[in-house]
Amino acid sequence: MMVDDYLDYLHEGSKKKVLGAAVATALTILGVTLQAYKKLMDGAEKACKDSPDKETCIITFRHAAYKRRVASLKKRMSKCTKTTNPGKCRKYIRKTITSLRRRIR
Repeated sequence: MMVDDYLDYLHEGSKKKVLGAAVATALTILGVTLQAYKKLMDGAEKACKDSPDKETCIITFRHAAYKRRVASLKKRMSKCTKTTNPGKCRKYIRKTITSLRRRIR
């Protein structure tokens, strides 16, 4: 009886580790693309500083940044196959891409 409980405990722990690794990988991928987005938006502030229509200029840069972030996420989705739970990794990335596409419209 104790052996069965112990084996169940070990099995549950390995599931948590696998899930944790997939989530960590997906979050790392999302973090890298977010850094690239922030870098582009900092450039937008500088580029639009002297623009007569600053708001339109920044919106144009923001749309370009979203599109680049989506492209970057699509490229990085191939790294999900190297994780312990590729399905969970892809799900996070797809959810983020969907959210970004809504913002582009």
